[in-house]
Amino acid sequence: MTHAVRAMFPACLAIACSLPSHAATVTEQELPASVLACMSSASCFVMTTSSHESDTASAFPIFHLTGDGMEGNWLLRYPLVPPSGRTGIHPPRFEGHGGHLWLMVEGRYDASESRHPVTLYLDKVDPAPTPFYGQEGDLSLYVSTADLLAGDSHMTVGLGYGGSYGHGDLSGETPLPCLADGCRVHARLNLLQLSYAEAGPDLVFAGFNPSDSRGLLYRQEISYLTGDPFVDMHDVQAYYVSAVPLPAPAWLMGSGLLTLIGLGKRRHAHRRTD
Repeated sequence: MTHAVRAMFPACLAIACSLPSHAATVTEQELPASVLACMSSASCFVMTTSSHESDTASAFPIFHLTGDGMEGNWLLRYPLVPPSGRTGIHPPRFEGHGGHLWLMVEGRYDASESRHPVTLYLDKVDPAPTPFYGQEGDLSLYVSTADLLAGDSHMTVGLGYGGSYGHGDLSGETPLPCLADGCRVHARLNLLQLSYAEAGPDLVFAGFNPSDSRGLLYRQEISYLTGDPFVDMHDVQAYYVSAVPLPAPAWLMGSGLLTLIGLGKRRHAHRRTD
């Protein structure tokens, strides 16, 4: 264990008093491969006992080492439930998915930046999802300030006979758009049970939202609908969780990390953990 990693433990202990009585514990092998690689290089450290637990999600603090100290962020593990999977026509398909989808968000974002990184880790989804139109491996996504505060983000782009169109602020490794009239690409990300607030020049993690009963975590789709059944295409990949709201006291479960996050420096670039 490196000196830098040992130095994390006094700060990590500040969270221990906030652990839920039914906290979950994961092994390192259950973590996403990119996170495990980060730990192996001593660039980050994960507390493998959850600081927040519900039927919808488990939250694990992750600490990144930087030249200026340490940053506290969150790893969320979402158990997938039906109808998670991939469906499509032409060719017809259905691939059901279980396992877990992991998500990483930062404990603190710079409000002066227009885009804020969120990473989806798909390697613990079972069976492994087939690549979706230009995607491979982890998905690095970006949300706007307004979307981060609202807890959801989306994008739609397409080509119509009157030209191209688009709306929404979700960006990053979304599906590649098709280049034919009638093509449409859509993606939506919901930051389930996460709450952020403005704090001066920053956007900071403000706790877990006990009233969030949304079931959709992430959905992406591409369609080409002309009315001709021999050429029409509609392909959807979606991940759902159990939509069970938390009891009100769980709102405070993340408070132990709030002061810890203040020890870190603001990040000005999207760090990938692979």
